[in-house]
Amino acid sequence: MLKSLLDMLGNRPEQHNSIFLLARWTFVVAFAATLCPAATALRSTHFALYSGGLTAKQAESSLSRLELLRAALIELHGDSWVPSAPVTIFVPASEKQWHRLAGNSAEQGYFRSGSRRHWIVVNPMAPFFDDVLSHEYVHAVLHQALPNLPTWFEEGICEYYSTLELEHKSGKSELLLGRPPTRRLRQLRGVMQIELAALSRARLDVDSYALAWAATYVLWPSWQPGQDFPARIPVGPFPLRRRPSLLSPRTTELHALPAVAVREIEAALAASFPLLALPAADNAEQEFLSGSRLLDSGQPAAALALLESACRQRPSQSTWWLTLAFAYRELGRLSDARQTIERARSTAVNQTERDAAGALANSLGPP
Repeated sequence: MLKSLLDMLGNRPEQHNSIFLLARWTFVVAFAATLCPAATALRSTHFALYSGGLTAKQAESSLSRLELLRAALIELHGDSWVPSAPVTIFVPASEKQWHRLAGNSAEQGYFRSGSRRHWIVVNPMAPFFDDVLSHEYVHAVLHQALPNLPTWFEEGICEYYSTLELEHKSGKSELLLGRPPTRRLRQLRGVMQIELAALSRARLDVDSYALAWAATYVLWPSWQPGQDFPARIPVGPFPLRRRPSLLSPRTTELHALPAVAVREIEAALAASFPLLALPAADNAEQEFLSGSRLLDSGQPAAALALLESACRQRPSQSTWWLTLAFAYRELGRLSDARQTIERARSTAVNQTERDAAGALANSLGPP
C-alpha cells in the first residue's frame, strides 16, 4: 500500500504521509495515546528514547549519558564493544505501568535483544536512574562483544561500568572507573571473601548483585575469554581507578523524533510488550486494522469486506473512506472508488484530508 500510494499521489510525500499515517496507524496511535499520553520522543546520534515518564530535560540527560558511555567503552575495548542492533530506550509512563513489565518487584530495568531493534526498559521511578540505564546498555554491548558469560560476571561488568564518569581538568581527560554503586556497599559489610561457585548458584537479588560487582572489580579488566576463574575472591578495598582518555565533554546533539519514527516505535511497543495490553479496540477499529493489513500485503479482495464494514460503523472517518476507495481502485471498481472518494471529501476535517481525496480522485482519470 505504501508504494502504491506514493505512485498514486505522484510521489508527493506531504500528502502521502498524511494518508498513510492517519489511516494505517489509527489503532496503534490509540494504543500509544493511552500508554504515554504526553510522550517525550528524542534521538541522539546512536539512540532513540520514547517515554511518558521522563521530562524532556531528563530524557536529554539520559541520552547524553549513553553517548558518553558508548564512546568510553569503544575507547577502552575497541570497536567491537557496541550493540549488534540499534537501541531504543522505553521508559513507561508510570511505576504502575513498569510493574506490568518487571520480572520481579526488585527489578528496576532490563535489556531485551532483537534482530532489528534492542530495547532498554527502565522504571521511571528507579533510584539512581542513570546508573540503571547504563547497566542495561552494557548488557546490550556484552550481548554482542562477550556472549555466554556466567550470569554473575555479566551482571558484575554491567555494574562496574554503570558508574563510569569522565573528568576533564586543565585540558586533560580521565575516565573514572570502579566507583562502588552506592546501593551495593551496604550488602558488602562484613564480607571478607566471595566463593564463586556459591555465587554462580545464587539467585540474583540485592545481595548477589553486590557480590557480583565486588568479584568483578577484582577480575576486570584483566580477565580474558577462556581464562579460568579462581575459587575465591577477596573483598575490598575498592579505590577509584583512573584511565587517561581522549574524550572531552561535549554537548550531545539531540533531535525530536519525526512523526514516522514515533509511529514505528509505537507499533513496535504494541507488538513487543503484550503485557502493556490496553482494552481491545472496538469492532470497527479491529476490522479497519485487519483490512488495512491485508491491503498493505497486496490482498485488496480479502480486505474489501472488512473495510466496508468498518466504514459503515464509522461513517465519519474520512481516512477510512479513503482507504476503502483505494481498495476499490486496486480492484478496478472505479465507479465505486469515485463514490467513496466523495464520502471521504464530505467527512474530511482538514485540508490535508481534502487534498488526499483530490489526489486519489485525479489518479482515477476522467469518468
